[in-house]
Amino acid sequence: MTLRYWTAFVAVIVAVFAYALTPPPNSRHDAVFLERLAPRVERVKALPSETKDALMQLVTAARERKAAGVREANHEPRRQAALDRLSRAIEDKPSIVPVGATSQQASR
Repeated sequence: MTLRYWTAFVAVIVAVFAYALTPPPNSRHDAVFLERLAPRVERVKALPSETKDALMQLVTAARERKAAGVREANHEPRRQAALDRLSRAIEDKPSIVPVGATSQQASR
């Protein structure tokens, strides 16, 4: 085998070990992140439509993700409250249409 194949083999092994050693999602970290993000979204006057879409995808993904375990269950109410606050803030903000956007892009 050439050096290129050995390098690829080692890279795959390192990636597998890195993935295996990555900790599972933590509802406490989710709660803290969402609690810090919500006031920032509430303070802005308007959001670009792409930002609103990205934030709504974040909220949807966070709602679908469950708490990692029983020891994390005490953070779940905080996390749910932060998700509700964030989704309300996103829905209440008007969208900003970028300058030069076509009428089709503005209607999204």
